[in-house]
Amino acid sequence: MRKLDKRIQKVTDIKTPFSEDFEELSNYIGFNVYGADDVNHFHNLESCFFGALKYVYDDSNYPFVIVGGRSGDTMPFRYMILEKDLEPKEKKEKKYRPFTMEEFNDLVEFGEFVSYRQKDKAHTYCVMYVGNQYTSETEDNPQEDMVGLGPYYHSFEELLNDYEWLPADQDKWVPFGVEVEE
Repeated sequence: MRKLDKRIQKVTDIKTPFSEDFEELSNYIGFNVYGADDVNHFHNLESCFFGALKYVYDDSNYPFVIVGGRSGDTMPFRYMILEKDLEPKEKKEKKYRPFTMEEFNDLVEFGEFVSYRQKDKAHTYCVMYVGNQYTSETEDNPQEDMVGLGPYYHSFEELLNDYEWLPADQDKWVPFGVEVEE
């Protein structure tokens, strides 16, 4: 919470009724913001009103009007924080490469059940890891490791690109591969 506390102080110093530059604040109309009547509410963002900044008034009581997601969901506030100011400044996307057969066999044993799903889909498959298969190597296609999940065989590249899985020791869906250090 310390980082959030510092950002709240920094942002509320600029984007509060104490700021005289309401013209500058109007540049943020349409941006998603968190609004509150008390700066201390920003310590728990779930207690704040969230929506798009609609109006900025040159008024020391309630200078910000925020519109929420539902009709009639419009509220005036004394303090606001831009949603983008709460994002980490350097958010790096993790990169993954497909598993090798050895790496996958270290994580999952033959006969063990594997939960996996297509990315961004709700339907989950919970099937048994039934075996491995290797495609024949030809001039056009190199040999490829295939993994048998239930009645289907997938390449590790296909699994990484199209699916995610839920390892037995975790409660979060993860990419079907190994994280690559940059």
